[in-house]
Amino acid sequence: MKKIVFIILILSNCGVVFAQDCIPNPVYYSKSIINRLRYKTKDSLAGNILTWNDVAPIYDSLLADSAKAIKKDGKVPSRADAKNDIEIKLIKELNTNIDSLLARGQRFGINWAQISFKNDASRITKEKNLPASLWFDDGKLQFSFGDSLYELSCQALLINNEWKLAGISSDINVYDKNGTALGVMYSSYEDFSKPTTDSTEMIMDSIMKSQSKPVVKKRKTPVRKKTTSSTTKQAIKKPDTN
Repeated sequence: MKKIVFIILILSNCGVVFAQDCIPNPVYYSKSIINRLRYKTKDSLAGNILTWNDVAPIYDSLLADSAKAIKKDGKVPSRADAKNDIEIKLIKELNTNIDSLLARGQRFGINWAQISFKNDASRITKEKNLPASLWFDDGKLQFSFGDSLYELSCQALLINNEWKLAGISSDINVYDKNGTALGVMYSSYEDFSKPTTDSTEMIMDSIMKSQSKPVVKKRKTPVRKKTTSSTTKQAIKKPDTN
């Protein structure tokens, strides 16, 4: 999302204002994202994902209006670089995150085919000095499966009166049916009901244990005294005193 904003924001001094105009309700977009995740493939979201064709007209328009500022500043990416960032880097990151999201959820017990949309908590903003129709949505999408609620983080841009997916997190927050946080699905599952141990603490504890191990002294093997056999005794004569 930051990359997209950087590409689109030709003027770096733009401020953020909150949505006040009548714009499409992002709930319909959020429902579409959740419903398409049921197909368990990134291809099902292809029509919802931002493309360079969506961004190009805005980029070109702002580029033309800000030519002097750009030449002076020199920090704005070229059109070719901007296109590459959208078509390759952004799309690759989106597809990777979607694949990870689906695999992660399935590994921890989510049956994607049976999920249901529950709620959308969107934070809609726009940037000053940008086209009036361009809005940003930083949303939290909730869906249910079984007795649990799950939450995803998504970012979208409103372009041509349509919300387009610009970012999605592969992490999944888990709640019970009452909304109490239970854990987070990362590459592993962080269970909030179990106390976590700091990794540094674990390492130091391991070092201390290794240093505190008692030194085991090797037992000395007792030296056995040599004894003279009876045969040997008989062979030894007493000295003649005569």
